[in-house]
Amino acid sequence: MNNKPPIWIQITQTDMSGNGQTKLRSNGLSKAGYHALFAARLMLKSFDKLVEMKWGFSQDSLLKEAWDRQKVFIEAHHYAEDMGIIDPPDRRTLTLRTIYEPECPNLQIFILGKIYMPDPDDAYTHALEYWHEINSLFPYDYSLIPIQTQTDFNAISKYCFPIADETYPGTCIEITRYEGVLRSENTILNAVGEWSSTLASNEKIWRILASSPSAVMLNITLRPTILEEYELGMLAQVVETSGTIAHNSKNPLTRQDGELISRLCSEKLKSMGYAYLAQLHVVSPSKLPEYIPRAIGSALTHHGREQFRDLGYQMCRPQNKGELLYWLNSIYCLEPCWTLGSIKDTRLQRLRYLVNVTEASALLQLPFPSKGGIPGVSFERQADQL
Repeated sequence: MNNKPPIWIQITQTDMSGNGQTKLRSNGLSKAGYHALFAARLMLKSFDKLVEMKWGFSQDSLLKEAWDRQKVFIEAHHYAEDMGIIDPPDRRTLTLRTIYEPECPNLQIFILGKIYMPDPDDAYTHALEYWHEINSLFPYDYSLIPIQTQTDFNAISKYCFPIADETYPGTCIEITRYEGVLRSENTILNAVGEWSSTLASNEKIWRILASSPSAVMLNITLRPTILEEYELGMLAQVVETSGTIAHNSKNPLTRQDGELISRLCSEKLKSMGYAYLAQLHVVSPSKLPEYIPRAIGSALTHHGREQFRDLGYQMCRPQNKGELLYWLNSIYCLEPCWTLGSIKDTRLQRLRYLVNVTEASALLQLPFPSKGGIPGVSFERQADQL
């Protein structure tokens, strides 16, 4: 009888450092609880096999159906109790991780999940349930092959292990949406951009990763959450104030900025029924060329609407050794890695990471190549007979 587990569940203890940041704990007991992590390898099915499964009559419908299934999966991933008035208690987190290694001909894509519990046995049980949930709901345009050994799990996590050396020659970059301030004649308003991507911009990500001169990992983390009452109130106040500025300012550029902020915040207020905390990191053991994170950031903030100004993206790096370890530990544990942005109002700090389901779908957009594939990119594919 085969007693091999259906998927490897990595149980990690955590502790809290003096500044309140989460760090891995290598020995002893911890009162901070347990992270139960798991991973599965994503395999693309052949184009001919996908054509057989389409509902529509044209190949255009094949792509639309695949994107719809991805969005439905992300919506189903959202979880909040009591009609969405509290955050998920198990801190469930979903991660899309893409790894390129020069010695491997294919881009490797993984789906990771995490459950947090005070008790290790509960963490294991709930993580196993979470894996079954993901596996049963995941878009059937792809196959998920569970990672079943600790060795294989460590192999896809090695780029975020703590660094023992004093110097770190590699790259660790956080990419965020644009953040800035609008200064009018009478007031200052905060502005946060939006995540958005198209089929063409998404392809650019796979091409830039597949052509990297050194190993690189793109890590996109998504956690369901809810907006607090004060956050909704602050957004409503920003909409009202920016609308007033857009109407009354004598400066045409200020009016344009006011209209932009009013539109962005108004859309957030209307579309946060499924709210998520989203983060994006690029990690490499080597110093990456600047064009790689730049191409990823521009691809994920490309909305293609010419009537609106494209706010774009920003990049930041850890400022010291301690911050670097905090980032890497947080990425490993699939935990939000809070960093300070340009928004100084502490009541709005979380808004820099809050996204709606449309933005979440833009971030976690899976590759869907045409029959001829994407030039210069090779994905791991499932054999037709499987």
